[in-house]
Amino acid sequence: MPITVCCVNSCLAKDIVMFYFPRDKNMQSLWLSYVAPHSPELLQLTSKQLAKKKICIRHFEHQYLDGFTRKYHGYPTLLTEEEIACGVPSQSITDYFDHTYCKRRQGMEEAAPEIIKKPKYSKEYMLVNLDGSQNSKRENTGETSVSDDITMLSKPSTSQESYYISMSPKPSTSQQSYDVPISPKPLTTQHSDKNKCIKLVKSRPRLVTNINNLTPRCRRLYFKCKDMIKRKRLFTSNEDNKQNIAHAEILSNTKSFRKLIEKLDFFPKKFIALQLRFAGKASKGRRYNIDEKLMSIALYKQSPKGYSLLQKLFSLPTKRTLNRVLQNINFGEGINENFFAILKQKIKTWSNAKKLCSIVFDEVQLSAHLNFVASNDEIEGFVKADGPPKFADHALVVMLRGICASWRQPVAYYFCQGTTPAATLKHILKDMVKKVFESGLKPLAFICDQGATSQRALKDLQEETKRHCFQNNIKFDGSILIGASNLSVIYDPPHLIKGLRNNMLNKNLIFEGKLTKWEDIVDVYNYDCKLGNIRMLPKLSDEHVIPEKIKKMKVKNCTQVFSERVAATMQYTATFSQRHDGTQISETTKNTAAAVAFFDQLFDTCNGSRSGRAPGKIRGPVKLNSAHKAFWIEAIKKFKKMHFIPKSSLEKATIKNVPTLNNWVTTLESLIRVSEIMQSEGVSFFYTRNLNQDPLENFFGKIRAYNYRYTNPDTFTFRNSFKSLLMTDMLAIHTKNFNCEDDIGETILNITTLLNEEFASEEQPVSDSNDNRNLSCSSEVNLSGNMVSSIFEEKINVNARSYTSGYIIRKLCQNKCKNCKKTFLNNEDQQLSVHDLIRHRERKHLKGKNLMYPSTRFIVAFSKLVDLSNVVLNNACHKGNIIKNISEKFITQNNLEWIGCQEHHDEIKKKCLLLGAKIQVFHWCRTINRILNGSHSVINFNDAPYVQKIAHIKWLKQRKYKK
Repeated sequence: MPITVCCVNSCLAKDIVMFYFPRDKNMQSLWLSYVAPHSPELLQLTSKQLAKKKICIRHFEHQYLDGFTRKYHGYPTLLTEEEIACGVPSQSITDYFDHTYCKRRQGMEEAAPEIIKKPKYSKEYMLVNLDGSQNSKRENTGETSVSDDITMLSKPSTSQESYYISMSPKPSTSQQSYDVPISPKPLTTQHSDKNKCIKLVKSRPRLVTNINNLTPRCRRLYFKCKDMIKRKRLFTSNEDNKQNIAHAEILSNTKSFRKLIEKLDFFPKKFIALQLRFAGKASKGRRYNIDEKLMSIALYKQSPKGYSLLQKLFSLPTKRTLNRVLQNINFGEGINENFFAILKQKIKTWSNAKKLCSIVFDEVQLSAHLNFVASNDEIEGFVKADGPPKFADHALVVMLRGICASWRQPVAYYFCQGTTPAATLKHILKDMVKKVFESGLKPLAFICDQGATSQRALKDLQEETKRHCFQNNIKFDGSILIGASNLSVIYDPPHLIKGLRNNMLNKNLIFEGKLTKWEDIVDVYNYDCKLGNIRMLPKLSDEHVIPEKIKKMKVKNCTQVFSERVAATMQYTATFSQRHDGTQISETTKNTAAAVAFFDQLFDTCNGSRSGRAPGKIRGPVKLNSAHKAFWIEAIKKFKKMHFIPKSSLEKATIKNVPTLNNWVTTLESLIRVSEIMQSEGVSFFYTRNLNQDPLENFFGKIRAYNYRYTNPDTFTFRNSFKSLLMTDMLAIHTKNFNCEDDIGETILNITTLLNEEFASEEQPVSDSNDNRNLSCSSEVNLSGNMVSSIFEEKINVNARSYTSGYIIRKLCQNKCKNCKKTFLNNEDQQLSVHDLIRHRERKHLKGKNLMYPSTRFIVAFSKLVDLSNVVLNNACHKGNIIKNISEKFITQNNLEWIGCQEHHDEIKKKCLLLGAKIQVFHWCRTINRILNGSHSVINFNDAPYVQKIAHIKWLKQRKYKK
């Protein structure tokens, strides 16, 4: 083991109890002031190097030790062998006064130095010899050194004033002077050497006690000096951090580190580089690029609480910075022209195969909720359409997905009440196909679920194409012709396989002319459960088989039943006539096994992927020589002969109008057509999993899970989540609970593309004529006449408006203009009854009046504004420019020249109308939302406004649905 040596030069002790130099800079300077005269080389060490040095236990007095442990405030004072032998310092440098403040201790009279106090504003230290003559002066410079740190060291003292002394040899010598703080405890001293020079400095008093007493010029100088002192402290305290940054920069430039970083993915590499770049840098001095903000937005939207924790541990942008980035993009409803212009530039370099795509569309359910968006001056939560207002409770989303390449891009969304009408959906699809074709992409198919409106819209488009083909003597193949694009119709295979299962639960299937039953699967499952631990069907549970327990939305529960394992088990069971307990095995078990095996192969051919290949299964890519086309042709023949019959009837009556069977035929024909188009385009293979709506289902799941779990988001939350997912490249976690496979595709547009372009939604402004066309004269409130008399009649209502008027006045009085206050405050001494509520709301323990008492004139004006706001909201709440319309109508109907002084009239009038209208709009939206939630009831339904009626009816339907 290495020998531990004391750092004091005159000490010869080895391998005894040692104490490290303290890391605290003040204590370190105190130790150094005693040890440095005996070991001057310690002054050349840095703070970190000094903290590694040790001093043995012999140099500490007993009062600073607790056995073999050093007390926290202990420091070495016994430096010579004589001092160690005596146990006390031989030369104390402490000037101590006892509690009498006039008597010196014995032994101090001869050696006590003369105390010279500094003048109040002195900037120099006074050095005095023991004989009373002044020695020298040292100007206070801005340089920092170890000795300066010792000089400026502050230590608590028993007296009201702190004194510092310095001991140095004769001025003629070249040795350094050492500043030593006064010991707080009385020590006996004997100064045998009278050539010692002692420096006594009084601590600098506070020069500025009250900033308000300074002149403006002195105040500016004071704050400038204060800022310089703060910067100096930050500079000195960040020395260690600067060394760490220097080491980190050296490390980041090494070849091995760069080689290690190159192996990381994009986001881990960015994160590590971000932390290295901002290590030790102040939070307000950090500047983030677009990629770093993109990564931070993805983290923040995934979990705000988690992001707050990460922000404390790492260097990350603040939430305000991220919100500013999100505000730069406005993605509204419908088709965005700028979006497709950017898309057109982005795909110019793509190959023809990569441009082949499908148009996927589906709807997601939302919660009916109103939100006033002040930046757009509109109430969000209504369907944007002509006619009476309708609550938006669904959103239609359109997404583009590559067929030969892994990319997908959501391009538009629309709010609607219920499902989108077939006529509206048909026009949306036509406009979308035209925009996609103009951008340079080649749409080949529509993909959707089996929604009634979706089927109706696609059938209408097929009928239009059929008429066009008949008029032009062209053979109709079942596709849809829109412009120059010929699109096939593909219904989502996962939805189709669930449709087969759901129909088999309450009907019997005739497959290849033979009867198949769901009960056969239930019998095999029940018998398999009795086998014990070793089962033939270990993946199946009651949620897969028992009709009352089946989760019908789970695709996994359906495909695990329609599997090769279940079919083989049923075929093996069908070889027996009865079981060991004597129960007969159904004669239809063999037929049901054949149907299950067919459905298994069918779903494999429609769900092939790169990672799903298996020997003996048709899960691979569709090629020219693959078995997909032959199987699909044979499957179409089987589906055309397939039908369902009722379970309760013994007659084999065909049940018509089962859309799942017809939709399977349409989908298989479309797959054959798409494969032929691929071959004509020179594409050697493609995977059928790229022809389903899994990316859109994942997108809906991420919207529900974004920021926090919200099963039914409202329109405001949906719009913000849609925009965030669009900006962050849909960077969200795919969980095993999602009802679809994870898609590994990339979006076409990222945040850099969006922020580099002028990206604003093209929304048509709502004209004043459209806004006010429903405002009939019969619904107008008579705003003329003596309003004061009506105010006193309705005390409760008027007192509430009076109190709200006082709140508005408090906001208006922030400019502290006395002339403005006189125009809307009550200047009369008498107490009005309209102020009763305000007087009751006064806080009794405060002196005087703390609330605002508006004048009668101001209360009347605010009441008119409230009445007008209700009229506009009840008739044109689903239109835009709510605040603007209220303000313009109020100005035309009322005279507001009396409000505010001449200087601030325009500003006060504008602010007053804005505050008053906003308060009423927020209150109106809150009332409607409470009706929608059932927390507020409509007392008089017949006399209630139209919006309250439809909100109440919607809540009744929602409550009935939940029950």
